[in-house]
Amino acid sequence: MRESWNQDDLGLLFSSPLYTGCQSPYKRHLPGSSVSRDALYWVPLVVTCTGLRLSEICQLQVRHLKRDDVTGIWFIDLFDRHIQLLHASQKRRVPLPNALLELNIVSLLHIGRERVAPLFDLGAKPFDRGGEVIAERFKRYCSSFDSAQQFETTVALHKSERGLQSLRSYFYEELRGRGVAKRCAETLLGNQSEPQGICPFGDKLRLEVLKQEIERAILPINIPHLASIPERIE
Repeated sequence: MRESWNQDDLGLLFSSPLYTGCQSPYKRHLPGSSVSRDALYWVPLVVTCTGLRLSEICQLQVRHLKRDDVTGIWFIDLFDRHIQLLHASQKRRVPLPNALLELNIVSLLHIGRERVAPLFDLGAKPFDRGGEVIAERFKRYCSSFDSAQQFETTVALHKSERGLQSLRSYFYEELRGRGVAKRCAETLLGNQSEPQGICPFGDKLRLEVLKQEIERAILPINIPHLASIPERIE
């Protein structure tokens, strides 16, 4: 079983130069004045805030980020037939939490882009549906950041048995710890035994319920501060 992240670890990650300002795209682990909102920036946030698998994220295109016409809720649509999942139970709609919306994920990654463009430019080869490339980039960042700290903190980002995918475990444990029912938490993560179907009161209410429940997670991320950091202009 993968080692999970904890509040201190995530607090360190999301207050590190990758999110609060780095020197350059090639020195992301060193403090600077701006950020590059690329896949390395977005993917850890998306996994932490939604519980999506890397294999799911790798297949996302702009058209999979949608706004429900009735509720107005933005969500990621994993029912699309072009997304290859291991089990039918993984087909689901995952509401975008307010944290991601406040970071302008819709305006930066969705509006004005081609529908079939990759949602995240992972720099991956077509056969890399497991997210190995972005996972390795994240691992290198954590290791470089720890080395740059020179043991100024007792919390380390890089641990051999813990990586990007392990952020899913934190998300699940956070939901359950905040009182989210097991069935609902497993629905959000795509771990339920049955596909996400139509609840007795209709699918629209289900999306509203999932949105309500996903907002219960309290993450150690200073969203207003992250949103205020200027984008690096290349």
